[in-house]
Amino acid sequence: MRPAAGGGAVLLGAAAFGLLLATLVGAPLLFGAVTTWAWTTALVTMAIAGLAAAAAGGAPVAAAPLLRWAAPAGAVVVLQLTPLPVGALEVVAPANAAALAQALPERVAAGEWLAASLDRPGTVEAALKAALYLLAFFVAARTASTPRRARALLVALLVLGAFQAFYGLVEQFAGAGRIFAWSRPAGVVKSRAAGTYVNPNHYAALLAMAITAAVALATAGLGALGPLPRGRWRAALAVATHPEAPKRALVAFTVVVLAAGLAGSLSKGGILSAMLGIAGAAALFARARGVALVVPLAAAAVALGGAAAGLARVLERFRGLTLDGAADPSLAARLSYTLDTLDLAWRSPLLGVGAGAFEAAFLRAHPQVVGLEHAHADYAQALAELGVPAAAALLVGLVLTARQVVRGAAEPERRRLALTCLVALVPLATHSLVDFNLRIPANALWAAALLGAAWGLAAQAAGSALARRARRARPGPRPWRAPPAPRQWLWHAIAWPIGRRARWSSAPRPTTAPSPSGWPPSSGRSRSGRARRATGGRWRRRAGRPPAWPRSRAPARPLGSSPAPWPPRRRSRPWRPSSCACGSARPRRWPTPGTGR
Repeated sequence: MRPAAGGGAVLLGAAAFGLLLATLVGAPLLFGAVTTWAWTTALVTMAIAGLAAAAAGGAPVAAAPLLRWAAPAGAVVVLQLTPLPVGALEVVAPANAAALAQALPERVAAGEWLAASLDRPGTVEAALKAALYLLAFFVAARTASTPRRARALLVALLVLGAFQAFYGLVEQFAGAGRIFAWSRPAGVVKSRAAGTYVNPNHYAALLAMAITAAVALATAGLGALGPLPRGRWRAALAVATHPEAPKRALVAFTVVVLAAGLAGSLSKGGILSAMLGIAGAAALFARARGVALVVPLAAAAVALGGAAAGLARVLERFRGLTLDGAADPSLAARLSYTLDTLDLAWRSPLLGVGAGAFEAAFLRAHPQVVGLEHAHADYAQALAELGVPAAAALLVGLVLTARQVVRGAAEPERRRLALTCLVALVPLATHSLVDFNLRIPANALWAAALLGAAWGLAAQAAGSALARRARRARPGPRPWRAPPAPRQWLWHAIAWPIGRRARWSSAPRPTTAPSPSGWPPSSGRSRSGRARRATGGRWRRRAGRPPAWPRSRAPARPLGSSPAPWPPRRRSRPWRPSSCACGSARPRRWPTPGTGR
């Protein structure tokens, strides 16, 4: 799609960003978008936003490693849905073939082709959800690539987290256990704060992301204030009297509310992941001047919020005491589920059991465990559903994208916001080791949007290596060159090393125009072999000294004639400024060729 020009592009970009914010804010309010109608509505909205973002133009998202490395995973999902002969299925996925032969003996005996997935409707649903997350990444990278919109995205996360924390605490203290007058399922814990989520752990993951983003924003913002006076108390007084002090006070109050809501969830994984996120923000912005101020204040705010929500209950939760009679899988049970999931991945290492087919595969392998829809480890479940190659490709794409964000942003403001978006994903990534947060569409949407905004900020940073690489990767017309004939390969292999050495003497020397400072034209070559080797074999004039006189092959002069004054036989002396009547420096006059003056 050709990008729009002028005001149309601005309007389309604003509309796409508005749809993105509406989806990100509305998905958690719709019970985490776990119902079919909720995530399908989000998918349609993000599809419209994707079309608008593609028409508006922006960052070259096609160069993102996540999209390129997600292609093998998409190919594996398509292969899982493609019917194959039973013989071929026994070669690529023997465990799946045995399970299908046991479940569908008539079709196997009739010689029908079967798909590798053990749950084809679940695989289709997982593919649609993956398309939703990729669309969120694309729209965020295109539309949230400016500091103003990236800051608006982070502020929306803080506002949403504060509302979730306040609503969760109100519902917890009221004892209703409802979400907008809708009662939670019977098997879900109701005495813990959960906001508009069904599960308190997923609610805690969103609050952990919001707390980390708030601390990172405050730390990076204090580092951007400039030099602070020496001494902690003087620096604190300077920050308190700064014109932006009310905004930072509001952020501090938001951290307190978020910490209270997080403590009310009684989620061990959520609290630990929030601590890791705050530590990651402090380590990432360690050079900022506000680390010594923000991190202790953030710790105090978290402690205050925990005390407000009941710190004793949190400590009892960590001690393993049961506060209610509802089922609460312990760490040993989660570890057992993870090991069984890895066993499923070992049985089908190439194609996996099928994207979204974990429940059916786990129930067939362990009939005594009923109702386990997700493993309590997102990484292990992805390994079992997609197989080792596809899961490894997704992991490599995520790591390379994060690496480009860290190394790509050059402008200070863009770099601070990009790193803030990236460090906000640390709690979700660590909490997913013991829970299935990435299986909740609302949390996965926020993760994709934050990662896309971080990559867009790094890609749009002027002068960054990522921006230069993206500009070189833009598609354009390229001249077609016929490949050499096979009989010429041997000749090229023999003649290339010989011609490479002779090229320096046979190739015409480049000339440059006279510089404004008065230097004569130079070939740009340096007589130092070390300088040539340091530039990869290319001649380069060393900076900080005048160019050498160009070497010219003058005809042999007759015997008895005086040598010509041009060119000189030795390297010219370095330039020294000479003062004129006005006191300004000017370059030395160079002799006119053929006159000696």
